[in-house]
Amino acid sequence: MVKAVWQRVAIVLLLLFVFGGCSDKKDVYITFYDKNITNKTLPCIRYSSLPKNSRFLDVMEQIHPSNKSCRYWIELNYKNKIHCNTQANAVNEALGNFPTSYIKLELRDGMKLLYSYYKDLPKSATEDDVKESLKRLLDDIKIVNK
Repeated sequence: MVKAVWQRVAIVLLLLFVFGGCSDKKDVYITFYDKNITNKTLPCIRYSSLPKNSRFLDVMEQIHPSNKSCRYWIELNYKNKIHCNTQANAVNEALGNFPTSYIKLELRDGMKLLYSYYKDLPKSATEDDVKESLKRLLDDIKIVNK
């Protein structure tokens, strides 16, 4: 009886370990670091990207023009060809249902983080991913139109 209980516990723990190593969700994660940011209208915005990608920055400029001297800035971070470092999720990664990139936008006032958008992607980040993420940020945060 005791042996059967321990076997069940061991199986459950093994399954949690195997399937819980890294997430394969495609959810968007939004974090408001400054709750009052939704009550403000920002006077301007500027952009940067890591790694630098002029194509992605041009897409952002087309959606909402920037002001290079503005104190509020959106930093675009993305990474392609990522993989999970845990062996526990090797099966999911091998089957191809694992995110291979991510995109992240962070809105800052100087160095103070105000807002963050993060999304895992099943493929390399594209201009459409940049458009989608910036439009979501602009839906959440008011910025004066030029």
